[in-house]
Amino acid sequence: MADEPISSPSPMSWMHRYGSPSHHHEPGHEMPGMATDDEVASLGVLTGVEAENQFLRLMQRHHYGGIAMTQDLLAYGPAVGPVVRLARTILNAQTKETGLIGAMLVARGVVDS
Repeated sequence: MADEPISSPSPMSWMHRYGSPSHHHEPGHEMPGMATDDEVASLGVLTGVEAENQFLRLMQRHHYGGIAMTQDLLAYGPAVGPVVRLARTILNAQTKETGLIGAMLVARGVVDS
């Protein structure tokens, strides 16, 4: 289960849209939705509403990456088991949260509705 060592020679190979992030760290093969070092550093420079808006944009993108990863996992493997249950829970939660973040960005005037 979760505490077992990785036994696959190509872990996360089910991530068809992005390649396997455990083996590719060059541009174009990052973990989907992850903020770059520069984006994270920008949060330390921004203040107030600008920092909040940037954080929301980064979190929304991060959640979209999580949604893509869970969709790939669900399409790849068996339809049962604890990993699948966790993936479905993550998919549901992050879908709801991206909607909430989107509504917040619209209400703030950051993006159009």
